Amino acid sequence: RSCHRMVLDRTKNKIYVLGRYIEKQDQCDVETNDDDEDRNLIKPNDFFVFDLNSCTWKKLSDDVGADGGPPLLYDHALCVDEKYQVLYCYGGKPVLTPGPDEYAGFYSYDIMRDKS
Repeated sequence: RSCHRMVLDRTKNKIYVLGRYIEKQDQCDVETNDDDEDRNLIKPNDFFVFDLNSCTWKKLSDDVGADGGPPLLYDHALCVDEKYQVLYCYGGKPVLTPGPDEYAGFYSYDIMRDKS
């Protein structure tokens, strides 16, 4: 994993990890079906939290994009509003977007409700 971001929530003693860069040749796997047609299997944007008290990882989402969050991205910024328990994700470049000037946008994740 590279070009991911992590942020510390000091009030809950947890580290959140989101995003990664995937090399061009690894961005999509090609699988052949019965009709010999290629279909792309897009790698999802997974989301993890590390609990510093118990030293354990938990996967919060297998695919943040499918859950209403950003697509697989890199070079983004993360911050936590510790008072209101909201994680914010801003900018970054979607891995699977061909345009060099496209950025991911602005997203929030409600830590207390476990909702994006």
